[in-house]
Amino acid sequence: MKHNKKASGNISRRSFAQTVGASIIAAPLISAQQQNESSKRQTKAPRQQKKVAQPQIQEIELREHIPPFEISSGSVTINTVGMNDVSDYTTQAGRGKHVITRGKQIKYVRVIITNGTILADYYGNDRARGGQIKIWVTQPTTGDANMVLKTVGTETLQQLELEVPNQNHKFIREDSCSTGHRQHRRKCNDKMARLLKVSVLNSGGAEIEPPITTTGEIEIERILIWTM
Repeated sequence: MKHNKKASGNISRRSFAQTVGASIIAAPLISAQQQNESSKRQTKAPRQQKKVAQPQIQEIELREHIPPFEISSGSVTINTVGMNDVSDYTTQAGRGKHVITRGKQIKYVRVIITNGTILADYYGNDRARGGQIKIWVTQPTTGDANMVLKTVGTETLQQLELEVPNQNHKFIREDSCSTGHRQHRRKCNDKMARLLKVSVLNSGGAEIEPPITTTGEIEIERILIWTM
């Protein structure tokens, strides 16, 4: 019986030692596993935040680069974001005009030719801010411009106008386009009109660079205009 007690005591102590030893070995493994699971949770959270935030940043940047106002060639057309960004043609003191209701001054300008090259780039700088854009749409292009986009009025009462002295070049509202950023358009009633010459002036009335002209296969395709 004594022998059995001793043996059982040895077995109990051995079992206890094995249990303790297994616990000591398992403890760091469990701890490491918990840390791994915790670190996985921590690394997943920022990824979810980036997925939510990134498109918003891209969307904001994209909106800033989209001009609200565009004059395109072919049949000369004004394309705008809002339906009422350009008023109907009116005459005053013998001169015709369209009032641009989206903004009171020119902010940025880009002139693009048919191969996609930007020949005049005043985006992101003040060179064209508060200036004018003179546009010729019929020959000859040596005289006065057929239309001029400029700010008129005093500092306290300003508006941006597209002066069109010749009623043959007034712009008629067309059906809205269901796609694109500038869904509303007005087309020139002179079907032979096209962008032949463009001159961008600064706020002091001086030409920033020599005028851009349509020559041969190189044609002026679009004038992109940001307003403020």
